[in-house]
Amino acid sequence: MEDLKQLLDFGESYQQFVAYHCFGDKAKEILSSLQLPYKDICNCNDDLHSKQCLAIFVFTDNAEVYVSEIDSFIKQYKGIVGSIFILDLHSSMQYDLFKERWEFYNILTSQDSTVQDDILHYLLFFHHFIETVGLIGMDFNDFRMCARTATYITSGTAPSLDQPICPISYSNNNIRTVMLGLELQSLEADRAKENMDVLASFFEQLPDNVEIIWQITPKCGQHHTEYIVGFDEDPMRENDNS
Repeated sequence: MEDLKQLLDFGESYQQFVAYHCFGDKAKEILSSLQLPYKDICNCNDDLHSKQCLAIFVFTDNAEVYVSEIDSFIKQYKGIVGSIFILDLHSSMQYDLFKERWEFYNILTSQDSTVQDDILHYLLFFHHFIETVGLIGMDFNDFRMCARTATYITSGTAPSLDQPICPISYSNNNIRTVMLGLELQSLEADRAKENMDVLASFFEQLPDNVEIIWQITPKCGQHHTEYIVGFDEDPMRENDNS
């Protein structure tokens, strides 16, 4: 039987670049402490002249405090960047206004991990499963849709398809979107089918109205999942009240 690699076509990484930026001391401190796949846009002058910028991720301590700075930043880069995503480390009650103002606005919420881990896994997910072409149809437009739809997001990684995202996510009533990236032990078709059966059983546990988008990387050998899950409301608040 043919390998899954031969059955599905996959390509190379996009000839583009991705960057980040920070507003606020906390965001700057966290991002500077991580080994990230991307650079601050302020250090990307050469890339800006030679490549197309696919996305900039803007992390802020508190969007309410940095509205004017974020507005100016978006105005500066709007014509030369595919999309600008605003990630707020502070839970704002003005999220509806910010989503209307900036389109791609999300509040990061940590569950079984630290804010540092959430940020790192968020950026690594984009690097591994959006920026790099995989075996299924998930792409940059899907990522934009999920960012536009959800308000609160959390991200992470898991070692098993039995429980590919953190348990609080799929037991939560206000879950809205799931973006799931898979690296399988093997791409041999029989093994891949077994994995897909396990994944299908997991999907059946989710509410019918949840938007599920998933991807398989052409890499194999280190069996794990990476995910970004979106919610309408803060899942941690609901968990605290339960």
